[in-house]
Amino acid sequence: MRMLLTLSVLMLTLGCGGVASDRPEHPTAPKSIEQHPGSGGVGSIPPELEQLFPPDQDVYVVRLAQDANAVTVASELGLPLLDSIAANYALMQGPADPSTILAHPAVLDVEENLMMQVADGQDLTMGYLEEDFDPFRLVDQAALRTLRRNEWPEGATGERRTVAVLDTGVDPDHSLFAGRLVLIPETSMLTSIAVAEGIDEDGDGLVDEGVHHGTHVAGIVAQVAPDAKILPVRVLNSDGFGSIYDIVRGLMYVREFVGDHGGIDVVNLSLRLSASSSLFDHVMEQLTGQGIVVVAAAGNSEQSAPYYPASSQWSTGVLATDNLNAAADFSCVGRRVSIGAPGTGVLSAMPDEKMAGLSGTSMATPVVSALVVVVQEYFDLSAFAAKDFLLAGGFPLEQTKHSAYGRADPFRTFQNLITP
Repeated sequence: MRMLLTLSVLMLTLGCGGVASDRPEHPTAPKSIEQHPGSGGVGSIPPELEQLFPPDQDVYVVRLAQDANAVTVASELGLPLLDSIAANYALMQGPADPSTILAHPAVLDVEENLMMQVADGQDLTMGYLEEDFDPFRLVDQAALRTLRRNEWPEGATGERRTVAVLDTGVDPDHSLFAGRLVLIPETSMLTSIAVAEGIDEDGDGLVDEGVHHGTHVAGIVAQVAPDAKILPVRVLNSDGFGSIYDIVRGLMYVREFVGDHGGIDVVNLSLRLSASSSLFDHVMEQLTGQGIVVVAAAGNSEQSAPYYPASSQWSTGVLATDNLNAAADFSCVGRRVSIGAPGTGVLSAMPDEKMAGLSGTSMATPVVSALVVVVQEYFDLSAFAAKDFLLAGGFPLEQTKHSAYGRADPFRTFQNLITP
């Protein structure tokens, strides 16, 4: 059983210029935007990975009634209690048939502790050239040129907003994050620090091949929303794998987080699960109720539907586009994907003061997460209103069936909101 029981937090900033403009009056969110339809994962983890990482044998994540006590419920069921989160979520060793757990009056839901992994397949995350970090290379990189950042209004930087990045953790000593990190106290059960575990957990002959993932993803947020804060939450191990319980623990922390500028505005999920999860959906629904936007990667298996959680009605699914304004050939697509964003050869931070260009929906997702808080802060909107404006301003893709709202076009969104 692979569980992560640690977490911390980080903040970021990267200088940004642009065209000066007076801020318009508080706009009204477009009424035409609706949640993309459907819920439940269409994609699945490849069979070879299912064999390497089956669900924890007879280990279940249990959601309890608000006034229930995990220790008491486990004792009454006669089952070992492996862990619990604020008494309302518990990890139990159970029978092969979980219906006996569900029969307890204090149990609201139960499901296997399914595996999850980074959204990018090994072929996308391993084929990169790592080099010494050069911040000047990031300023006008080709992969992000379609965002037209030099044409944004001055001050469109995401200041006073916070993006939570649930991933493999980050390298807090990287200069891209200097002075921009808020760490969760070491006394917490969670951490935001990437940890090289030195173990080949997935049996592929590679060690710690996913340890860089969270640093790279968080670095993209830092580039697009340079004055936004970032809360990295480690929910995946150094090979890029975790479980439902790991993600629920991380999301519950996000729910309760309060920083210098309030709570979390956007949650970035550059990861996928082997199946849909009612427990995961329930937590995302709670986040939505608090006004927190969840942005998730569609996945990289070229299929015509996104993986879960990008397929959930409670998330905004993101596909990757190439430099020709088309869906990248590796990206999952479909009308259940909300929006596209640049995701091919995106330069960003890597551990140990390095950088690399990576491709995948994992790279496109933080672009959208960052754009939401940029629009939110500049126009003084709610995160959901900002997200809706961003979708409404999407630039059409060559294949309209690839996403519901095309590709994110922040310049077009700014123009729509600034022009009467």
